Order: sequence, then structure tokens, then C-alpha cells
Amino acid sequence: MGFMTPCSRNADVKKCAPVISSVFASLMILACASHETSADGDEQDITAGKVRPELVGSFEDKNQRTQDFGSLVLMADGTYSAQVLANVVHSTILCNRLPCNAPEAGRWTATATKLRLAPGQSPVRIYRVSQPFDGPDLHLERGSSVQDLHFVGAPRPDPAACCGEGSLPSGS
Repeated sequence: MGFMTPCSRNADVKKCAPVISSVFASLMILACASHETSADGDEQDITAGKVRPELVGSFEDKNQRTQDFGSLVLMADGTYSAQVLANVVHSTILCNRLPCNAPEAGRWTATATKLRLAPGQSPVRIYRVSQPFDGPDLHLERGSSVQDLHFVGAPRPDPAACCGEGSLPSGS
């Protein structure tokens, strides 16, 4: 005869509940304890990221083909706007010339090596992000998509976000 525990094959569920809950609690403690910082200081949990001032700016890719972005504007307040390939944002648009980009806006945060974009209407996307030593351009990777976005200047507010589409601020 083998060793019998309160939770053997034919045991009563009431007897097993304390054992199961203690095993579950132990697993939860192990999962929380395994949250570590990688060797480069980047937290594994991208949701704990923040706005990184060195990433703020307007970026574009004039040679976009199958990469995600035609343009990306990262604002200092943690918001962003972009022109994104329609199939990336799961948008259906009428398009007769490639690339077919759709507008997108949302919130962004970053850690040392990751950029998290949380659009208003699409799932969150996480990119590996780096900047070359010789300039403010962005290098982004997500799955098989690898893209270099070129810095074009400080972000400019979207006039449509200010005053409604087609209108200008008063005094202009």
C-alpha cells in the first residue's frame, strides 16, 4: 500500500480544500518572488513603465512598406498619435495606394528597452525600443516587424484635438 494523504484519489473534497489552497498560495508567492529586474535594469512588467523624456518627439518612416508605422508622435504627457498600418490596428479602410495607414491615438509608457502603446480602440502593443548613439531616431521591433523611425522634431499638438476637426484656435 502506498502513502495516503487527505487528498488521495478517492478523498473527500472538503478534506482536500486546505491542501489545495495552501499549494495555490505557495505558487502565488513563488510567482510574485520571481518578478525580477533583468541585467540591463529593465523591469519585466512593462505596465510599471513611465514616460521617458528622451523618447518624446515626432518620428516618421518615409520608406514604410510592411512596418507598423508611417509616423509616430510621442507627447511628454504620455499620449501619442500615429499613422499605423491598417492590418496592425485591425482597421478596415478604403485604400488604393500602399501603405494603407489608419490614424491611432492612445497612451504610452516605456522601460529601458520596451515601449508600450495602449490605443483607445485596439489591443496594447509592446515593442522593443532602442535609440542609436548618434541621434534621437527610434529602432522598434515587434514580432517580425523591425523598423527605424527618423526623428523629425519636437511633437506638435494636433489641431483637431485642440478645437475640433477643421477648425483653428481663436486668434489665428
